Amino acid sequence: MGDAFKKDAIGTCTSRRPWLHPKHFEDGCNESVKTILRGASNAYFAVVCSALSIPPWSDPIQQDLAVYREHLKNVKSLEHLQKGIDGDFYDLGDMTSVYTLEQIWKALKAEPEREDDLKRREYAAFLHPDSKVEGSTEFEVSRMPTHERFDENFSLILAAKRLREVRALRGFTRIDSVPDLGERTDVSDLDVRMSPLGSKEVDWLPGIDLRGEGIFLQLHQEMLKKWEAQPNVLKEEGRLSKQFEDWRKSRSLDDRPFPGMRYVLLHTLAHVLMRQLSLECGYSSSALRERIYCNKDSGDSMAGLLIYTASSDSDGSLGGLVDQASPDRLGRILIDALNAASFCASDPLCGGREINASTNLNGAACHACLLMAETSCEFGNRLLDRATLIETLGDRNISFFQKP
Repeated sequence: MGDAFKKDAIGTCTSRRPWLHPKHFEDGCNESVKTILRGASNAYFAVVCSALSIPPWSDPIQQDLAVYREHLKNVKSLEHLQKGIDGDFYDLGDMTSVYTLEQIWKALKAEPEREDDLKRREYAAFLHPDSKVEGSTEFEVSRMPTHERFDENFSLILAAKRLREVRALRGFTRIDSVPDLGERTDVSDLDVRMSPLGSKEVDWLPGIDLRGEGIFLQLHQEMLKKWEAQPNVLKEEGRLSKQFEDWRKSRSLDDRPFPGMRYVLLHTLAHVLMRQLSLECGYSSSALRERIYCNKDSGDSMAGLLIYTASSDSDGSLGGLVDQASPDRLGRILIDALNAASFCASDPLCGGREINASTNLNGAACHACLLMAETSCEFGNRLLDRATLIETLGDRNISFFQKP
């Protein structure tokens, strides 16, 4: 069987897609077939997009209205809605006894979020949360004091006491996984590579509601800009930018700018926090997830991260993660996480960037210090480097934090 794994051993693709239909064929394909082991982990990678419910979509009325929205899509005015209800054309169940007609019409007029705006709108919701919180809302956050040790590093810390996340399955890929989708720029990578779920175009996707809690942190913008302007950081950004370009070309992906050292810093910080939080709050590391908000554009700058846990249970999690957002606890967690990041069991190889030489998309990062379960990371454990956080054995002088 050894020869079956050689290049061009099987021939060219037949364009057959048996998961759609046993006899489903499309136009011919001239690509060579690649052999993989039966049951190999890279035979199927789910392509999932996720979004948080933020105001106004986190309001209870939107959840009650969701089942009727398609039925009401042709309603043009409040008067039209009133006539439809009076004439029994529109059946809204018990909604009319719970909400006024004006409330229903206002909720119905809410514009759906554009896919390319998801993270920007979420980030804005974290920065400017509505002070009026109803007991049944699905988005409840409160500002927490920053530990005095990290006053210069963080400008905002929030305890997200209640979150609702929606995850939808788009399709799947073979051989290589793709990032968790949260922005339209990610979706553009899938025009050719993603295998569809069905043979027909539909206007819906299979999805699931998850409820939970989390901790949101925003880096101090002025400190971040000074760090990004340091010569050593700019040098490292140039190296990673070239490697990122080569990596995308090797996988036949469209050109896309390097996310920047800001993303590497936020991504690495999220990983060390998830590893440390799993020790402090009782959750397994695979139960925690990250959501990175990163953009360098002056008019739309983002520099935040959300560490959260979510489950399909209606009650969500039990508050163990939110309890860690208090300044004393989170300050100690950050100190312990940074101390742990300064050394690795695989040093000096890990600190010298020798372990990830095959991909070159990571710096000082390996399974012993930074890498997480695929379900926890939004970018496939790529673009990670402990040296961006704290001084390591590699001694590259690109750390954002001072040694605790």
